[in-house]
Amino acid sequence: MELTGEQKYENYLTLQRSIQNLRSGAQVTPEWNDHHLKFFTRVRAFFKNFNDVLMDDDSEELRKKCSELEVLAQYNEQFIARNTFIDYSAYRLFLDRLLYIAEYTMGDDEITDLMEKLGM
Repeated sequence: MELTGEQKYENYLTLQRSIQNLRSGAQVTPEWNDHHLKFFTRVRAFFKNFNDVLMDDDSEELRKKCSELEVLAQYNEQFIARNTFIDYSAYRLFLDRLLYIAEYTMGDDEITDLMEKLGM
């Protein structure tokens, strides 16, 4: 399933804002938690196993990031199942790896375009 340009933009926006919020120590509200539980669930439904992402690309760094992302996804799934909220440290690491994969798959022009739309 291919994402539309608008879906890519929305996902990229969510990633960038979420990482900024978590890095800055901004207060995480119940609404933020609920939004990210849904976001994580959507991402996980789309990617059943991050080790299967871009299997034709044997870049050592990409394979490492995909593996780390899968471990973090599994950890977050288990944590959320037990607690119904997000482990913010593990979730931030998950988002960092997910951003790496997203930017790896996009061209420089697309990243520049998205960053301009975000005002960055």
